[in-house]
Amino acid sequence: MHKAGNGEQALELLSGGLKPAMILTDLNMGSLSGIDLVRAARQLPGLGFTPIVLLTTESAQDMRNVAKAAGATGWLTKPVEAEALLKIVRKLVPSA
Repeated sequence: MHKAGNGEQALELLSGGLKPAMILTDLNMGSLSGIDLVRAARQLPGLGFTPIVLLTTESAQDMRNVAKAAGATGWLTKPVEAEALLKIVRKLVPSA
């Protein structure tokens, strides 16, 4: 498991060749939002089909649509219960 303190650090890791089985990111992270991270990650070699799930307090359908259009695989509204998170990880990364 790799961690990044913000979207810029995450993008740096991904640009440096990190190929995670799944990406879990917050929507609001400062200058690079989760949606911006999704868009950038989808442009990197080998990450076109990597599951990317956004965590957020935002529940508006229009934001979900923007995230989906950017390439997000899923959306979890905070607070996230551990079992809900585990369920989505098991669904998206069966080997986890």
